[in-house]
Amino acid sequence: MSLVVTSGWSGGRRINLLVQGSPRCERVLKNERTSGDEQVPHTLVFYMIRSIIRPSFILEQIPDLLDLIATADAVRSHAVEGSSVALLRQEYYAKEPSSHATLLTAKELKKIEGYVGNKESGRMHYMLLVKNLCILRLTALCRLSTEEEDTFLQDFGERLPSPVSEENLASDIEEYLDAVEEMRCTLEEYFPSSNTLKGSKWEI
Repeated sequence: MSLVVTSGWSGGRRINLLVQGSPRCERVLKNERTSGDEQVPHTLVFYMIRSIIRPSFILEQIPDLLDLIATADAVRSHAVEGSSVALLRQEYYAKEPSSHATLLTAKELKKIEGYVGNKESGRMHYMLLVKNLCILRLTALCRLSTEEEDTFLQDFGERLPSPVSEENLASDIEEYLDAVEEMRCTLEEYFPSSNTLKGSKWEI
């Protein structure tokens, strides 16, 4: 299987992907409503990230991984924004009850408040992942060089020590992805479709 990222975007931007020889990716795309003007399905992005880090970390694809993680973080940012909207909606309809509005349960409210409260730590987690992946990529590239390798690697290691093992970093990425996916799923359950609020003050 060959996974090639042709260009990466984050935030409200999109990532263009060329996926070759992957029946799984083709099935994901076939089951997702998408077009050339829409964002690549998050399920495909998450699948490609996990294909790079599992079952063994493919160091050569760290540049692709960085693009994909930026897209995953855009999903997280959108979910945080949606959580904030959900809290505003909850506050409004708690004061102005409506037969058309269903309030969050105490459990849902606690979970969504947690997403908003962890906004900064989630962003910091992403930044640390990017930093550690960049260092890991540089370390891997340096090992390809033989000229004055030992001296250079010693100096490089002192200035930019390896953050964690490849396995630990892979687990860290996996944990981050799981958290992002949980946030998105929770909001999808509360707002079944972004079109539900389209044109209203609560639009996500």
